[in-house]
Amino acid sequence: MNALPGVKAYLDAITYKYKIETNANIISLDQVIGIHYPQWLSQPWPRSFTYRLEFYTGDNPPSHVKHQILKYLQTQPEEHVINVFSEKLNQLIPSYRDNGYQHAWTNIIMSRKLSPSEKINRAVGVDVKLIRNIQDVSLVNTIEPDNPCSTNGLNDPAISNLMAFYKGEVCAKAQLITIEGKFAYIADIFTHPNFRRRGISTTLLQEMHQIAIAAGKTSSVLIPSKMTREFDLFQKLDYQALIEMALLVPDQKQNTD
Repeated sequence: MNALPGVKAYLDAITYKYKIETNANIISLDQVIGIHYPQWLSQPWPRSFTYRLEFYTGDNPPSHVKHQILKYLQTQPEEHVINVFSEKLNQLIPSYRDNGYQHAWTNIIMSRKLSPSEKINRAVGVDVKLIRNIQDVSLVNTIEPDNPCSTNGLNDPAISNLMAFYKGEVCAKAQLITIEGKFAYIADIFTHPNFRRRGISTTLLQEMHQIAIAAGKTSSVLIPSKMTREFDLFQKLDYQALIEMALLVPDQKQNTD
């Protein structure tokens, strides 16, 4: 699919991540990219269902996107969601509605330039280390993160998993993807609720910037969660909106007959 460099970098990074960590199947259609996960995911709104198939596209006509997806699903209809990246969402969303899709929510991709002169202003009492082995994975997963750390990819140089300690107690995790190209992708930042508002996420983000710079990256991209958007974490560190994205779900499970 044709996309801004930052959007392409994001898609390249997430397809790499899930292929390595979960052995997901990556799907390439005409102007549509898909990920078929081995595990089930939950979609709560605007209707509740489980799915394993997620598609990504840009400014393409919704009727064309739907045709490509239904053609792919012809042999085995399956629940799915669509992520649309566009500066014309106000036009595309009504058109998707006419094609049988409901708008679940909207988010943004954010980007930031990276500079070799950047320094880390580590919060007091916070230490960060790389997650290197199964024992580290078990330890960081005791904080019950939204996205548990995987043992797959621990030896992959393009995947950096980090954990943070506050006064010696494990409290947060993060992940950076640095595949080919000028962009690094901030794949995850999670801080346990008992340790928030102490500068831990900021420290983790700055640590990932340093890893990205050392890998020769000049920009980073990410998609903020609702919580971090409310806390303005990324805006405080000079991240800017790159493009909007909308998540769409079928009105009902679509049949290709």
